[in-house]
Amino acid sequence: MLSDRQGLANTTRVRQLLLARNRHSRSAFICLGLLFLAGALQYASVAFSEAGAGVAYWRFESRALDDSGMLRYVKDAALLTFGIYWPVRLSIGREGRNLRSFFQLYTLWLMLVLFLGTISYVFGDGFLPFLTAGLRWLLLLHASVGVGLMVFVLRSSAASQRLALLLLISVCLLDLIPLASQLLGAGLANVTVLRLPGMFSNAGTAGYFAIATSVVAYSAKKSGIAPRTMLMMLSLAIGAASGTRFAIIANLALMAALYLGAEKSLLRPTFRTYLGLGVVAPLLIVAAIALIGFTGRGDILEQQLSEGGRISNLQVVIDEIGRGDSVDILFGRGIGVGTNTAQGLADALHINATSVKWNILIDNTILTTFFQFGLFGSFVFWMGLFFLLRPLICRQATIILLVLALGLVTQNMFEQYFLMLAFAAGLAAVRQDAAGIAGEGRGHASRISTGGGRFFDRRSTLRSYPG
Repeated sequence: MLSDRQGLANTTRVRQLLLARNRHSRSAFICLGLLFLAGALQYASVAFSEAGAGVAYWRFESRALDDSGMLRYVKDAALLTFGIYWPVRLSIGREGRNLRSFFQLYTLWLMLVLFLGTISYVFGDGFLPFLTAGLRWLLLLHASVGVGLMVFVLRSSAASQRLALLLLISVCLLDLIPLASQLLGAGLANVTVLRLPGMFSNAGTAGYFAIATSVVAYSAKKSGIAPRTMLMMLSLAIGAASGTRFAIIANLALMAALYLGAEKSLLRPTFRTYLGLGVVAPLLIVAAIALIGFTGRGDILEQQLSEGGRISNLQVVIDEIGRGDSVDILFGRGIGVGTNTAQGLADALHINATSVKWNILIDNTILTTFFQFGLFGSFVFWMGLFFLLRPLICRQATIILLVLALGLVTQNMFEQYFLMLAFAAGLAAVRQDAAGIAGEGRGHASRISTGGGRFFDRRSTLRSYPG
Protein backbone atom coordinates (compact mmCIF):
# COMPACT_ATOMS: atom_id res chain seq x y z
CA MET A 1 0.00 0.00 0.00
CA LEU A 2 2.84 2.35 0.93
CA SER A 3 4.71 1.53 -2.28
CA ASP A 4 1.58 2.31 -4.35
CA ARG A 5 1.25 5.72 -2.70
CA GLN A 6 4.93 6.40 -3.21
CA GLY A 7 4.65 5.40 -6.88
CA LEU A 8 1.67 7.69 -7.34
CA ALA A 9 3.52 10.55 -5.70
CA ASN A 10 6.54 9.99 -7.96
CA THR A 11 4.32 9.94 -11.05
CA THR A 12 2.66 13.19 -10.01
CA ARG A 13 6.07 14.76 -9.38
CA VAL A 14 7.29 13.72 -12.87
CA ARG A 15 4.23 15.23 -14.51
CA GLN A 16 4.77 18.49 -12.63
CA LEU A 17 8.39 18.58 -13.76
CA LEU A 18 7.36 18.01 -17.38
CA LEU A 19 4.90 20.86 -17.20
CA ALA A 20 7.42 23.15 -15.53
CA ARG A 21 10.17 22.40 -18.05
CA ASN A 22 7.84 23.02 -20.96
CA ARG A 23 6.12 26.08 -19.50
CA HIS A 24 7.53 28.57 -21.96
CA SER A 25 6.98 26.53 -25.16
CA ARG A 26 4.11 28.67 -26.42
CA SER A 27 5.26 29.38 -29.96
CA ALA A 28 3.06 26.91 -31.88
CA PHE A 29 -0.26 28.78 -31.88
CA ILE A 30 1.51 32.14 -32.11
CA CYS A 31 3.24 30.98 -35.30
CA LEU A 32 -0.09 29.73 -36.64
CA GLY A 33 -1.72 33.12 -36.03
CA LEU A 34 1.14 34.97 -37.72
CA LEU A 35 0.99 32.65 -40.76
CA PHE A 36 -2.74 33.34 -41.05
CA LEU A 37 -2.08 37.07 -40.78
CA ALA A 38 0.51 36.91 -43.58
CA GLY A 39 -1.93 35.08 -45.85
CA ALA A 40 -4.76 37.49 -45.10
CA LEU A 41 -2.69 40.63 -45.77
CA GLN A 42 -1.42 39.40 -49.14
CA TYR A 43 -3.97 41.41 -51.16
CA ALA A 44 -5.33 43.65 -48.40
CA SER A 45 -4.04 46.82 -50.09
CA VAL A 46 -6.10 45.99 -53.19
CA ALA A 47 -9.22 45.22 -51.15
CA PHE A 48 -9.08 48.57 -49.34
CA SER A 49 -8.52 50.51 -52.56
CA GLU A 50 -11.05 51.66 -55.16
CA ALA A 51 -10.54 48.37 -57.02
CA GLY A 52 -11.74 46.52 -53.92
CA ALA A 53 -14.98 48.46 -53.78
CA GLY A 54 -15.70 47.87 -57.46
CA VAL A 55 -15.53 44.08 -57.45
CA ALA A 56 -18.82 42.63 -58.65
CA TYR A 57 -18.45 38.88 -58.62
CA TRP A 58 -16.09 36.13 -57.49
CA ARG A 59 -12.63 37.72 -57.74
CA PHE A 60 -10.45 40.76 -58.33
CA GLU A 61 -9.06 41.50 -61.76
CA SER A 62 -5.52 40.20 -62.33
CA ARG A 63 -4.37 43.73 -63.11
CA ALA A 64 -5.62 44.92 -59.73
CA LEU A 65 -3.84 42.09 -57.91
CA ASP A 66 -0.57 43.06 -59.61
CA ASP A 67 -0.86 46.48 -57.97
CA SER A 68 -0.33 44.92 -54.53
CA GLY A 69 3.40 44.97 -55.26
CA MET A 70 5.79 43.12 -53.00
CA LEU A 71 3.05 42.55 -50.41
CA ARG A 72 1.68 39.71 -52.55
CA TYR A 73 4.80 37.66 -51.75
CA VAL A 74 4.50 38.02 -47.96
CA LYS A 75 2.69 34.66 -47.71
CA ASP A 76 5.43 32.79 -49.58
CA ALA A 77 8.10 34.55 -47.52
CA ALA A 78 6.32 33.55 -44.31
CA LEU A 79 6.07 29.93 -45.47
CA LEU A 80 9.74 29.79 -46.39
CA THR A 81 10.80 31.38 -43.09
CA PHE A 82 8.66 29.03 -41.02
CA GLY A 83 9.76 26.05 -43.13
CA ILE A 84 13.33 26.79 -42.05
CA TYR A 85 12.42 27.71 -38.47
CA TRP A 86 10.43 24.68 -37.29
CA PRO A 87 13.07 21.97 -37.95
CA VAL A 88 15.65 24.10 -36.15
CA ARG A 89 13.28 24.79 -33.25
CA LEU A 90 12.38 21.13 -32.77
CA SER A 91 15.90 19.78 -33.27
CA ILE A 92 17.29 21.39 -30.10
CA GLY A 93 16.96 20.21 -26.51
CA ARG A 94 14.91 17.22 -25.41
CA GLU A 95 12.64 17.46 -28.46
CA GLY A 96 15.64 17.12 -30.79
CA ARG A 97 16.82 13.92 -29.15
CA ASN A 98 13.35 12.39 -29.21
CA LEU A 99 12.61 13.44 -32.79
CA ARG A 100 15.90 12.40 -34.36
CA SER A 101 14.56 9.24 -35.99
CA PHE A 102 11.40 11.03 -37.08
CA PHE A 103 13.41 13.73 -38.86
CA GLN A 104 15.44 11.07 -40.65
CA LEU A 105 12.35 9.21 -41.88
CA TYR A 106 10.50 12.41 -42.77
CA THR A 107 13.46 13.77 -44.77
CA LEU A 108 13.83 10.43 -46.59
CA TRP A 109 10.11 10.41 -47.49
CA LEU A 110 10.14 14.05 -48.62
CA MET A 111 13.19 13.50 -50.83
CA LEU A 112 11.59 10.38 -52.32
CA VAL A 113 8.40 12.31 -53.07
CA LEU A 114 10.45 15.07 -54.71
CA PHE A 115 12.36 12.51 -56.81
CA LEU A 116 9.20 10.74 -57.97
CA GLY A 117 7.57 14.08 -58.75
CA THR A 118 10.42 15.19 -61.02
CA ILE A 119 10.83 12.02 -63.09
CA SER A 120 8.72 13.47 -65.90
CA TYR A 121 10.80 16.66 -65.93
CA VAL A 122 14.18 14.93 -65.87
CA PHE A 123 13.58 11.86 -68.01
CA GLY A 124 10.41 12.75 -69.90
CA ASP A 125 8.76 15.66 -71.68
CA GLY A 126 7.30 17.44 -68.67
CA PHE A 127 6.69 21.19 -68.94
CA LEU A 128 9.53 22.46 -66.72
CA PRO A 129 7.98 25.81 -65.61
CA PHE A 130 5.27 23.85 -63.79
CA LEU A 131 7.95 22.46 -61.45
CA THR A 132 7.84 25.73 -59.50
CA ALA A 133 4.12 25.20 -58.90
CA GLY A 134 4.88 21.78 -57.42
CA LEU A 135 7.66 23.10 -55.20
CA ARG A 136 5.27 25.74 -53.89
CA TRP A 137 2.67 23.27 -52.59
CA LEU A 138 5.42 21.00 -51.22
CA LEU A 139 6.66 23.97 -49.20
CA LEU A 140 3.12 24.45 -47.87
CA LEU A 141 2.93 20.77 -46.95
CA HIS A 142 6.30 21.02 -45.16
CA ALA A 143 5.12 24.07 -43.19
CA SER A 144 1.86 22.31 -42.28
CA VAL A 145 3.79 19.32 -40.95
CA GLY A 146 5.80 21.76 -38.84
CA VAL A 147 2.71 23.48 -37.44
CA GLY A 148 1.12 20.16 -36.55
CA LEU A 149 4.29 18.79 -35.00
CA MET A 150 4.92 21.90 -32.91
CA VAL A 151 1.35 21.88 -31.57
CA PHE A 152 1.61 18.13 -30.95
CA VAL A 153 4.97 18.09 -29.18
CA LEU A 154 5.16 21.46 -27.45
CA ARG A 155 2.83 22.72 -24.77
CA SER A 156 -0.06 24.89 -25.99
CA SER A 157 -0.90 27.28 -23.18
CA ALA A 158 -4.32 28.86 -22.76
CA ALA A 159 -2.74 32.30 -23.19
CA SER A 160 -1.15 31.41 -26.54
CA GLN A 161 -4.38 29.91 -27.87
CA ARG A 162 -6.36 32.94 -26.71
CA LEU A 163 -3.88 35.32 -28.31
CA ALA A 164 -4.02 33.42 -31.61
CA LEU A 165 -7.83 33.52 -31.59
CA LEU A 166 -7.88 37.24 -30.82
CA LEU A 167 -5.54 37.79 -33.76
CA LEU A 168 -7.85 35.80 -36.05
CA ILE A 169 -10.90 37.65 -34.74
CA SER A 170 -9.15 40.94 -35.58
CA VAL A 171 -8.43 39.68 -39.12
CA CYS A 172 -12.09 38.69 -39.57
CA LEU A 173 -13.31 42.07 -38.33
CA LEU A 174 -10.87 43.76 -40.70
CA ASP A 175 -12.24 41.66 -43.56
CA LEU A 176 -15.77 42.91 -42.87
CA ILE A 177 -14.74 46.42 -43.98
CA PRO A 178 -14.03 45.59 -47.66
CA LEU A 179 -16.94 43.12 -47.59
CA ALA A 180 -19.31 45.95 -46.65
CA SER A 181 -17.78 48.20 -49.29
CA GLN A 182 -18.17 45.54 -51.98
CA LEU A 183 -21.75 44.86 -50.94
CA LEU A 184 -22.73 48.53 -51.03
CA GLY A 185 -20.96 49.02 -54.35
CA ALA A 186 -22.91 46.17 -55.94
CA GLY A 187 -26.26 47.17 -54.44
CA LEU A 188 -28.48 45.30 -52.01
CA ALA A 189 -30.69 44.07 -54.88
CA ASN A 190 -27.86 41.83 -56.07
CA VAL A 191 -26.89 40.42 -52.67
CA THR A 192 -28.16 36.91 -53.40
CA VAL A 193 -26.17 36.48 -56.61
CA LEU A 194 -22.82 37.78 -55.38
CA ARG A 195 -19.75 35.93 -54.21
CA LEU A 196 -17.74 38.52 -52.34
CA PRO A 197 -13.98 37.98 -51.82
CA GLY A 198 -13.48 40.55 -49.05
CA MET A 199 -9.74 41.12 -48.82
CA PHE A 200 -8.81 37.81 -50.46
CA SER A 201 -7.99 37.25 -54.12
CA ASN A 202 -11.25 35.41 -54.81
CA ALA A 203 -14.40 34.27 -53.03
CA GLY A 204 -13.23 30.64 -52.93
CA THR A 205 -10.14 31.58 -50.90
CA ALA A 206 -12.36 33.65 -48.59
CA GLY A 207 -14.53 30.57 -48.02
CA TYR A 208 -11.53 28.38 -47.27
CA PHE A 209 -10.24 31.01 -44.83
CA ALA A 210 -13.62 30.86 -43.09
CA ILE A 211 -13.37 27.08 -42.74
CA ALA A 212 -9.79 27.27 -41.50
CA THR A 213 -10.55 29.84 -38.80
CA SER A 214 -13.53 27.76 -37.69
CA VAL A 215 -11.33 24.66 -37.40
CA VAL A 216 -8.83 26.62 -35.29
CA ALA A 217 -11.65 27.93 -33.09
CA TYR A 218 -13.00 24.42 -32.56
CA SER A 219 -9.61 22.95 -31.65
CA ALA A 220 -8.36 25.77 -29.35
CA LYS A 221 -10.24 24.39 -26.35
CA LYS A 222 -8.09 26.10 -23.72
CA SER A 223 -8.90 29.59 -24.99
CA GLY A 224 -12.43 29.66 -23.55
CA ILE A 225 -15.87 29.38 -25.09
CA ALA A 226 -16.41 33.12 -25.73
CA PRO A 227 -13.58 33.77 -28.24
CA ARG A 228 -14.22 30.41 -29.92
CA THR A 229 -17.90 31.20 -30.43
CA MET A 230 -17.19 34.74 -31.66
CA LEU A 231 -14.60 33.52 -34.18
CA MET A 232 -16.98 30.86 -35.48
CA MET A 233 -19.78 33.39 -35.95
CA LEU A 234 -17.48 35.70 -37.90
CA SER A 235 -16.22 32.75 -39.95
CA LEU A 236 -19.77 31.77 -40.86
CA ALA A 237 -20.51 35.35 -41.99
CA ILE A 238 -17.41 35.42 -44.21
CA GLY A 239 -18.21 31.96 -45.59
CA ALA A 240 -21.79 32.93 -46.41
CA ALA A 241 -20.65 36.16 -48.09
CA SER A 242 -18.23 34.14 -50.23
CA GLY A 243 -21.07 31.90 -51.42
CA THR A 244 -18.86 28.83 -50.94
CA ARG A 245 -21.11 25.85 -50.18
CA PHE A 246 -18.27 23.87 -48.63
CA ALA A 247 -17.59 26.77 -46.25
CA ILE A 248 -21.24 27.09 -45.20
CA ILE A 249 -21.68 23.36 -44.53
CA ALA A 250 -18.34 22.99 -42.73
CA ASN A 251 -18.86 26.06 -40.53
CA LEU A 252 -22.33 24.99 -39.46
CA ALA A 253 -21.11 21.46 -38.69
CA LEU A 254 -18.22 22.77 -36.59
CA MET A 255 -20.54 25.16 -34.74
CA ALA A 256 -22.88 22.26 -33.93
CA ALA A 257 -19.93 20.18 -32.68
CA LEU A 258 -18.73 23.09 -30.56
CA TYR A 259 -22.19 23.47 -29.00
CA LEU A 260 -22.52 19.78 -28.21
CA GLY A 261 -19.01 19.74 -26.76
CA ALA A 262 -19.74 22.78 -24.59
CA GLU A 263 -22.87 21.08 -23.21
CA LYS A 264 -20.98 17.86 -22.50
CA SER A 265 -20.63 18.54 -18.79
CA LEU A 266 -24.30 19.45 -18.42
CA LEU A 267 -25.98 16.64 -20.38
CA ARG A 268 -25.97 12.90 -20.05
CA PRO A 269 -24.30 11.11 -23.00
CA THR A 270 -27.55 9.46 -24.11
CA PHE A 271 -29.51 12.73 -24.02
CA ARG A 272 -26.68 14.51 -25.84
CA THR A 273 -26.89 11.91 -28.61
CA TYR A 274 -30.66 12.40 -28.92
CA LEU A 275 -30.17 16.18 -28.90
CA GLY A 276 -27.54 15.96 -31.63
CA LEU A 277 -29.48 13.62 -33.92
CA GLY A 278 -32.99 14.86 -33.21
CA VAL A 279 -32.53 18.61 -32.88
CA VAL A 280 -29.07 19.90 -33.85
CA ALA A 281 -28.66 17.81 -37.04
CA PRO A 282 -32.07 18.79 -38.54
CA LEU A 283 -31.48 22.44 -37.67
CA LEU A 284 -28.03 22.20 -39.26
CA ILE A 285 -29.49 20.81 -42.50
CA VAL A 286 -32.20 23.47 -42.64
CA ALA A 287 -29.70 26.26 -41.96
CA ALA A 288 -27.30 24.95 -44.63
CA ILE A 289 -30.08 24.73 -47.25
CA ALA A 290 -31.31 28.22 -46.36
CA LEU A 291 -27.85 29.83 -46.52
CA ILE A 292 -26.89 28.04 -49.75
CA GLY A 293 -30.21 29.08 -51.27
CA PHE A 294 -29.62 32.67 -50.14
CA THR A 295 -26.27 32.78 -51.94
CA GLY A 296 -28.04 32.00 -55.21
CA ARG A 297 -25.66 29.28 -56.42
CA GLY A 298 -28.44 27.30 -58.14
CA ASP A 299 -29.01 23.55 -58.20
CA ILE A 300 -25.85 21.82 -56.99
CA LEU A 301 -26.42 18.55 -58.88
CA GLU A 302 -27.20 20.32 -62.14
CA GLN A 303 -24.04 22.38 -61.83
CA GLN A 304 -21.85 19.34 -61.23
CA LEU A 305 -23.32 17.54 -64.25
CA SER A 306 -22.97 20.54 -66.58
CA GLU A 307 -19.82 21.31 -68.54
CA GLY A 308 -17.00 22.27 -66.17
CA GLY A 309 -18.70 20.65 -63.18
CA ARG A 310 -16.90 18.11 -61.01
CA ILE A 311 -18.91 15.11 -62.23
CA SER A 312 -18.67 16.21 -65.85
CA ASN A 313 -14.92 16.63 -65.49
CA LEU A 314 -14.54 12.94 -64.63
CA GLN A 315 -15.14 12.11 -68.30
CA VAL A 316 -12.46 14.63 -69.24
CA VAL A 317 -10.10 12.92 -66.79
CA ILE A 318 -10.77 9.51 -68.35
CA ASP A 319 -10.02 10.92 -71.80
CA GLU A 320 -6.82 12.56 -70.55
CA ILE A 321 -5.57 9.40 -68.89
CA GLY A 322 -6.11 7.63 -72.20
CA ARG A 323 -3.58 10.05 -73.73
CA GLY A 324 -0.88 8.91 -71.31
CA ASP A 325 1.60 6.08 -71.72
CA SER A 326 2.71 3.49 -69.16
CA VAL A 327 5.35 5.82 -67.67
CA ASP A 328 2.71 8.52 -67.17
CA ILE A 329 0.38 6.03 -65.48
CA LEU A 330 3.12 4.86 -63.09
CA PHE A 331 4.94 8.13 -62.35
CA GLY A 332 2.58 10.91 -63.46
CA ARG A 333 3.38 14.12 -65.30
CA GLY A 334 5.38 15.82 -62.53
CA ILE A 335 4.62 17.90 -59.44
CA GLY A 336 2.70 21.06 -60.23
CA VAL A 337 0.62 19.66 -63.08
CA GLY A 338 -3.12 20.23 -62.65
CA THR A 339 -2.74 22.92 -59.97
CA ASN A 340 -4.11 26.45 -59.87
CA THR A 341 -0.57 27.79 -59.74
CA ALA A 342 0.23 25.96 -62.99
CA GLN A 343 -2.84 27.56 -64.55
CA GLY A 344 -1.58 30.99 -63.51
CA LEU A 345 1.88 30.24 -64.93
CA ALA A 346 0.35 29.17 -68.24
CA ASP A 347 -1.61 32.43 -68.43
CA ALA A 348 1.53 34.43 -67.61
CA LEU A 349 3.45 32.59 -70.36
CA HIS A 350 0.54 33.09 -72.81
CA ILE A 351 0.11 29.39 -73.55
CA ASN A 352 -2.97 27.18 -73.52
CA ALA A 353 -2.90 25.42 -70.14
CA THR A 354 -4.67 22.32 -71.49
CA SER A 355 -1.98 21.89 -74.16
CA VAL A 356 0.19 20.39 -71.40
CA LYS A 357 -0.75 16.74 -70.95
CA TRP A 358 -2.90 16.05 -67.85
CA ASN A 359 -2.93 19.70 -66.82
CA ILE A 360 -6.61 19.79 -65.79
CA LEU A 361 -8.19 21.75 -62.94
CA ILE A 362 -10.34 18.98 -61.49
CA ASP A 363 -11.03 20.25 -57.93
CA ASN A 364 -10.15 16.86 -56.48
CA THR A 365 -7.07 16.25 -54.35
CA ILE A 366 -6.77 12.54 -55.10
CA LEU A 367 -7.00 12.93 -58.88
CA THR A 368 -4.65 15.94 -58.91
CA THR A 369 -2.12 13.91 -56.93
CA PHE A 370 -2.45 11.09 -59.47
CA PHE A 371 -1.79 13.51 -62.35
CA GLN A 372 1.45 14.57 -60.68
CA PHE A 373 2.76 11.27 -59.29
CA GLY A 374 1.00 8.42 -61.11
CA LEU A 375 0.03 5.18 -59.40
CA PHE A 376 3.37 4.30 -57.83
CA GLY A 377 4.23 7.83 -56.76
CA SER A 378 0.74 8.38 -55.32
CA PHE A 379 1.06 5.19 -53.26
CA VAL A 380 4.38 6.38 -51.76
CA PHE A 381 3.01 9.86 -51.14
CA TRP A 382 -0.29 8.83 -49.49
CA MET A 383 1.32 6.11 -47.36
CA GLY A 384 3.82 8.60 -45.96
CA LEU A 385 1.06 11.11 -45.31
CA PHE A 386 -1.01 8.43 -43.58
CA PHE A 387 1.80 7.68 -41.12
CA LEU A 388 2.14 11.42 -40.44
CA LEU A 389 -1.58 11.76 -39.68
CA ARG A 390 -2.08 8.45 -37.87
CA PRO A 391 -0.90 9.69 -34.45
CA LEU A 392 -3.40 12.57 -34.63
CA ILE A 393 -6.50 10.45 -35.25
CA CYS A 394 -8.80 10.18 -32.27
CA ARG A 395 -12.54 10.15 -31.59
CA GLN A 396 -12.57 13.79 -30.51
CA ALA A 397 -11.27 14.86 -33.95
CA THR A 398 -14.09 13.16 -35.89
CA ILE A 399 -15.74 16.39 -37.07
CA ILE A 400 -12.39 17.79 -38.31
CA LEU A 401 -11.67 14.55 -40.16
CA LEU A 402 -15.11 14.66 -41.81
CA VAL A 403 -14.55 18.23 -43.00
CA LEU A 404 -11.08 17.21 -44.22
CA ALA A 405 -12.53 14.26 -46.15
CA LEU A 406 -15.12 16.52 -47.78
CA GLY A 407 -12.39 18.96 -48.74
CA LEU A 408 -10.30 16.26 -50.41
CA VAL A 409 -13.03 15.59 -52.99
CA THR A 410 -14.15 19.20 -53.56
CA GLN A 411 -10.82 20.95 -54.30
CA ASN A 412 -7.07 20.40 -54.41
CA MET A 413 -6.33 20.55 -50.69
CA PHE A 414 -2.55 20.83 -51.01
CA GLU A 415 -2.84 24.28 -52.60
CA GLN A 416 -5.13 25.71 -49.94
CA TYR A 417 -2.87 27.70 -47.63
CA PHE A 418 -5.29 28.32 -44.76
CA LEU A 419 -6.88 24.86 -44.81
CA MET A 420 -3.58 22.97 -44.74
CA LEU A 421 -2.29 24.93 -41.75
CA ALA A 422 -5.61 24.76 -39.90
CA PHE A 423 -6.16 21.02 -40.34
CA ALA A 424 -2.62 20.23 -39.18
CA ALA A 425 -2.87 22.45 -36.11
CA GLY A 426 -6.48 21.46 -35.36
CA LEU A 427 -5.88 17.71 -35.43
CA ALA A 428 -2.74 18.06 -33.31
CA ALA A 429 -4.42 20.31 -30.73
CA VAL A 430 -7.46 18.06 -30.36
CA ARG A 431 -5.24 14.97 -30.08
CA GLN A 432 -3.09 16.60 -27.42
CA ASP A 433 -6.17 17.72 -25.52
CA ALA A 434 -7.54 14.16 -25.69
CA ALA A 435 -4.44 12.97 -23.84
CA GLY A 436 -5.68 14.94 -20.84
CA ILE A 437 -2.41 16.63 -19.89
CA ALA A 438 -0.78 19.64 -21.50
CA GLY A 439 2.75 18.28 -21.27
CA GLU A 440 1.95 14.86 -22.71
CA GLY A 441 3.36 16.04 -26.04
CA ARG A 442 6.83 15.15 -24.78
CA GLY A 443 5.70 11.60 -24.33
CA HIS A 444 4.46 11.66 -27.91
CA ALA A 445 7.83 13.01 -29.03
CA SER A 446 9.62 10.02 -27.54
CA ARG A 447 7.26 7.68 -29.38
CA ILE A 448 7.95 9.51 -32.64
CA SER A 449 11.56 8.40 -32.41
CA THR A 450 10.53 4.77 -32.72
CA GLY A 451 8.69 5.57 -35.95
CA GLY A 452 5.60 4.06 -37.60
CA GLY A 453 2.99 2.37 -35.49
CA ARG A 454 4.53 2.97 -32.05
CA PHE A 455 4.20 6.70 -32.74
CA PHE A 456 0.61 6.29 -31.64
CA ASP A 457 -0.01 3.97 -28.72
CA ARG A 458 -3.61 4.18 -27.51
CA ARG A 459 -2.97 1.88 -24.54
CA SER A 460 -0.23 4.01 -23.08
CA THR A 461 -1.88 7.36 -23.79
CA LEU A 462 -5.65 7.41 -23.96
CA ARG A 463 -6.26 4.83 -21.24
CA SER A 464 -3.96 6.66 -18.88
CA TYR A 465 -5.84 9.93 -19.26
CA PRO A 466 -9.62 9.95 -19.62
CA GLY A 467 -11.20 11.96 -22.42
